[in-house]
Amino acid sequence: MSAQFNQVGVVYRNENDATLKALQRLKSFLSARKINFNESAITSQPCANNLRVEDTSAMGGADLIIVLGGDGSMLAAARAFAAQEIPLLGINLGRLGFLTDIPLNEMEPVLDEIFAGNLREERRLLLQMDILRNGDLIAKEVAFNDVVLHKWESLRMVEFETFVDDHLVHRQRADGMIVSTPTGSTAYALSTGGPIADPAMEAILLVPISPHAMTGRPMVVPGSSRIEIKLMVPAIDTRVSYDGQGNLKLSGADVLRITASPHKARLIHPADYDYFELLRTKLHWGK
Repeated sequence: MSAQFNQVGVVYRNENDATLKALQRLKSFLSARKINFNESAITSQPCANNLRVEDTSAMGGADLIIVLGGDGSMLAAARAFAAQEIPLLGINLGRLGFLTDIPLNEMEPVLDEIFAGNLREERRLLLQMDILRNGDLIAKEVAFNDVVLHKWESLRMVEFETFVDDHLVHRQRADGMIVSTPTGSTAYALSTGGPIADPAMEAILLVPISPHAMTGRPMVVPGSSRIEIKLMVPAIDTRVSYDGQGNLKLSGADVLRITASPHKARLIHPADYDYFELLRTKLHWGK
């Protein structure tokens, strides 16, 4: 067996008996092969969609994180371990499985291959989100899929300006704006008319949500870009979410600044992983 992964962290969303049975199955697999491991649950606090790894310190020394769950669990793990750039591997217990791409019924033979060194690794772009108020940094987060500016409990549109590297792109009235990674291009951005981007790309997608002007179209800018979105005053109740899991309130003169994170998400796949086959399967192309 390869010594590439000597200490494994296991994270899971403790929400039903099926997950706990899968967890026990994974632990039995690791124990039988004398692979050291620690574990931590993913919790949804303080609100249902705000997924967080409960005890990141329990993963100390891990050189691989196995995520047992759906894509939402993988998003939470990617944010939690972004700074350490620990490789992540996903066992799918959810619906789509774009990120957690190993089916549970194939877990043991696929893991045997991966621990033998037969694997493929990807490094994917993460976003760094900063909220500035009167020039001061008041909040920052990392996102794997997207950062979304959106209205809150109002039928009115949000009015905002978008800048790329200090150049004004547009003043816009819309229900919001999605700033997405290539990984996130198959998530919320796709449902609002954005393009699908190969996840290996160094690019950032700007996808307006229901823009008032028919000419408001999605854009793709270099991954090195600095994007700033400024609310136009007076502003309605507006929020910013990251990966559809965290949600922060903005005030009238706040500036939302988004850049590529200096860190990458490292994903481990089976050696025969094929992104385009994944797209065909998950999006039912050709059926």
